[in-house]
Amino acid sequence: MKFIDSFVVKYIKKDKKNFLMSITKQLSEFLEKGIKCDIVANENFGRLKIELYESNDEGDLVYFNGLSLTNDVAEWLLNSTEYRTFSRELKIENSFIVDIEVSDFSDDFVKGLILKNNVAYVLLSKKDTEGLTNNEIAKIVVKTLVEKLFESNFDEEEFEIELEAELTDFFS
Repeated sequence: MKFIDSFVVKYIKKDKKNFLMSITKQLSEFLEKGIKCDIVANENFGRLKIELYESNDEGDLVYFNGLSLTNDVAEWLLNSTEYRTFSRELKIENSFIVDIEVSDFSDDFVKGLILKNNVAYVLLSKKDTEGLTNNEIAKIVVKTLVEKLFESNFDEEEFEIELEAELTDFFS
């Protein structure tokens, strides 16, 4: 498995656009009064960072995060070479896993998808998505989110999908 790209995608169901604009206006008024609210991605609209990974291997996609205790942060960072690279044997000493989530669906293009804090971690089938553009991949990811995660119907003609450019490191 390897990291291939990331970008931000905004999507909105066309018939919900005016409703979202009115909600956004109200949220701006709340923010001026010191109350912050966020819109969470759902079947009608969302703004997500999509992190793309690819693999030819089979298996379940698992997301986890945790805590580690160290006496020397600089040394710990230097020795934690697994960050953004695939490791066959992950070793983090003095650590505690605090959250685990397993992707519970897979199809021809998306082998796994986990949505956490407005970030979609997406494992793609390398052979089925090779040569696709980010726009094409974004449509596939939004379709998968709407149908599999939010359990709603997706019709591409009913949605506006837009990518925001983001500079990322490319790992080969």
